[in-house]
Amino acid sequence: MKKVSTIFKEKPEKWGFRGDLYFWDYLEKIFDNYELPFNYDELEKIIKKEHLKLTGVELTKESIGKSEKFEYGGMTSGGICGEFWITEALPLLKERLNN
Repeated sequence: MKKVSTIFKEKPEKWGFRGDLYFWDYLEKIFDNYELPFNYDELEKIIKKEHLKLTGVELTKESIGKSEKFEYGGMTSGGICGEFWITEALPLLKERLNN
């Protein structure tokens, strides 16, 4: 069976903050535990839950989360950009999930 993690295989060309790539990779591992087909609302719910767990901040367009787990140096290290996730990453994942 195909895993939901397959929708994370091809990474976006650009990111919001430095921690976004690491959050993407983190989510790919989590969704390796789920099989397709999968409901988008559940996908979004899990991503938002994981964001809150890692950053202590709700994932919204205005949010700027930070996770020590994803800090690897630099001023914005560990930062997770809510605007990127809400306006770019989630729609991309939804499109891939529906295909």
